[in-house]
Amino acid sequence: MPKKDLMTIRVTVMSIGGRGANVMERIAAMALPGVRLVGVGARGKTFDRLVIREKIELSGRGIAEKASEIKAVVEQTDILFLLGNVAGEESAAQCDEVAKIARKCGALTFFVGAFPFAFEGRPKLKLADDNVAMLNQSVDGVLTVDGDRLLAADANAQDALTKTDQVVASMIRNIVDLVMKFGVVNVDFSDLKTTVQNAGEIFFNAVTVPRAEIASVATKLLAETSLRQASRKLTRALYVIYGSADLLMEEISLIGQKIAECTSDDARIIFGVVAEGERVEEVKVVLIGA
Repeated sequence: MPKKDLMTIRVTVMSIGGRGANVMERIAAMALPGVRLVGVGARGKTFDRLVIREKIELSGRGIAEKASEIKAVVEQTDILFLLGNVAGEESAAQCDEVAKIARKCGALTFFVGAFPFAFEGRPKLKLADDNVAMLNQSVDGVLTVDGDRLLAADANAQDALTKTDQVVASMIRNIVDLVMKFGVVNVDFSDLKTTVQNAGEIFFNAVTVPRAEIASVATKLLAETSLRQASRKLTRALYVIYGSADLLMEEISLIGQKIAECTSDDARIIFGVVAEGERVEEVKVVLIGA
């Protein structure tokens, strides 16, 4: 697929089922410019209350009954984010079906969801593991948040679930920003596609540190992730540095050196730099890799 201008990247977020609709509510509240929101699901209180312009209602035969409508959406999409329940047998299977449609249409596809809490029991954890293995075959990049890592000692159930949804929504926003924001050094759709395509489970994190602590960026990126997947030596990595206009080349180089230490010797590394006026004394780094 040829390189696309940054402003013509077509991004769609599609929720599948009730759990996906919960996260979609948070995405809708972010009002991401240029991002198309589509809800897919059967009638029910979660799906019915979802306030977005485009909804595809399923009535009993699953994705197959609305395959043409879904294909029409995906054909107008470069990057597709699927929101679903990784521990739900029906939801995960429907995400798999949509991902296969997206692959035929050439869209770069992510699945973003939350892994069950440990207290939900081994059968549910096993089902989630099986579903991730299935999605690894059809989705370019699979991101699963580890809810147990987000649990605070005094957190109630509502707070824990809300935080998990917030993390999922934040991941999507950060990935969209990677290719949408213009920078001093830009990354584009082709860079993201090269990094993520056919990768299965991928690594992702975003951290913000004071400029005085730039040397700690790589450690924080790997140690403070909310993803279930353990860190490893990346063979493909894309990162973007967000800092003030006076960010020094020395600082950019130091961040690059620290991230390179977390990759394999022959890793393909792509980086970008975006100047943001509000980041006077801090630096944000977003890393995605496989």
